[in-house]
Parts: sequence; C-alpha cells; structure tokens
Amino acid sequence: MKDLLIVTADSMNIIDVFRDTMESCPGLTFDLLDNQSIKKSFQYKSFGERSYNFFLKSFTGHNIKLDFYNSEMEKAIEELDDFYEQILIIRPDLLSNQHLQLLRNHTQCFIAYYWDTIEIVPRKRDIVHYFDRVLSFDPADCDRYGFEFQPNFYYYEEDPRETRYQVYNLSTMDDRKPLIEEVAVALEKIGMSYLLKGFKERGFKSDYIQHTHRITYKEMVEEASYCNIVLDITKPGQTGLTFRPFEAIGLNKKLITTNGCITEYDFYKPENVLILEKGKMRLESEFFERPFSPIAEAVKYKYHIKQWLANVLEKESLIAA
Repeated sequence: MKDLLIVTADSMNIIDVFRDTMESCPGLTFDLLDNQSIKKSFQYKSFGERSYNFFLKSFTGHNIKLDFYNSEMEKAIEELDDFYEQILIIRPDLLSNQHLQLLRNHTQCFIAYYWDTIEIVPRKRDIVHYFDRVLSFDPADCDRYGFEFQPNFYYYEEDPRETRYQVYNLSTMDDRKPLIEEVAVALEKIGMSYLLKGFKERGFKSDYIQHTHRITYKEMVEEASYCNIVLDITKPGQTGLTFRPFEAIGLNKKLITTNGCITEYDFYKPENVLILEKGKMRLESEFFERPFSPIAEAVKYKYHIKQWLANVLEKESLIAA
C-alpha cells in the first residue's frame, strides 16, 4: 500500500513541483494522476467527427469528447493501486461524481483541497460529502462552510538574479485585465519598469500586457526571479491569497496586491507589501525605493510546500524531510 495518491488538473505543469517535492521526502511512496492530460489527449479522427460532435452537443446534449474523457479516467483509476493511505484531490470540481466515488473506494482518508472560492466554483459545495476532509485557501469559505484553512505555498528558494524589471505579473486575461493596465499606467507615471504578461486562447489587445502562450509554473517563477516586486490582482469576491504572495515570499520579493486580507497573515510587513484599493491607483515611488525587509525563517518556512504537504496529510515527519 502506498502512502499517497495526488489527483490534479495539471495547470502550468505544477504536478512536477509536487513530484520533485515528494521525491525529496525519504520513505514517502506516492502516485500522481493528471486528469487534465487525459482530457487533452482526445483527438478528433476527422473534420466530419468534429462536425458530428457539434451536432450532438447542440441538439442532444451528448458529447463524444466527454464520453472519451469519462471512459479514459475510469481506466486510469482502475489501473491505480488497490488502496492508498490517503488520496488528495486538488480541483475535485473538475471530476465527475462517478470518478470521485471510484477514487473514494481506494482509500479511507479522502481529502479535497480547494484553490478557488465557492462563489467562483459553486460545484465545490455540491461535492463536499464525498470527502473526509476539505481544506481551502479561502478563510471566508472556511468560516462559512467549516473547511480547514490551509494557505497556498512556495516551493523554491531564493536564487539572486540581476534586476531586469521592477514589477512582474502573469495572469489569465479575464475581468482583471483593466486593473492590471491601470497599474501599468501608474507605474509609467513614476518611471518604474515592468513585465506584465497575459494568457488567453484567442488573444487580446493591450498596450501594456504582453500576450503569452501557456508556460510552466517553473518558467513563470524563473521570470519572476528577475523582478523586485510581484504584482497580485485578485478575482472579485476572493479573500484567500493566490500563489503570487507566496512566490514573493520564496523569492524574497516585495508585493503589490489588491487583497487587503494579507494584513492578517504573520508574514505581512507594510514595508514589503503595497495594498491597492479599487479607484485609488496612485503609486508612490517611496515603496519602490525601500529595500526588502527579510522575513524570519521560521515564519517563511511555514509556507514552504513541504510544510504545506505535512499539514494537508497530517504527517509531521515530512516537516524535517
């Protein structure tokens, strides 16, 4: 019996971060299952099949791609070990009820971790009953639904680099785009350089944000290592901290954020964090001129991925691994 199975939709190849971390933990046996790669593996056999599937979806609600995904996921689950001490599902809302039940049968400790708020992804509320424990990055959801609070993490250590730009951000282009552009305008007014990159399948137009294709999480962190300040623009209704503040912690960088809840965390220092309020986009050069104030190592390590994993699995032995 292996210790752990992690199932996740591998956004930006973050599954490699989990693999590297768990391989560095002596004695930890594990498997990884990327349901997103299974979904993406579908290929239409012909243009005719694509057209036929469009017809089915439009008039019958049937979907060849979804049938393929469901079938391949069931096969992948059948090929897993019979039993795991614990199974951790990240983004379980992307799995069907059938898949959740099949995975549930492989363990007596079924854990969910929520990277999005219930307001943004309501299905998370509907699948709570499948799990023995539900953890969330969002303190408001934890208060409202009784989830266990567990912030996000960083996985790397500082690797000092030359400064190429003052401010860095990579975001999916959604409702946050206008606000990111406002920040760019404010940065230009005080003469601060920036690299703001955005991803959107169909592209977008912006005088301030560079369009980019998907890159890996490690590549994104590499780009961020050349800045002095990480920019974090949160989605409306979100109180939990995204990965951006923790990337800043790991890289020993300052942070500009729209999430005022950051003041409630023990790593918060006003000299390191500039909080933006909607409609008040004026930036003062003083924040950029102040040096970064180091965070105590004991506080910083609380947000390392090894500590995150130890908390989620309730295994203190991982902390010193």
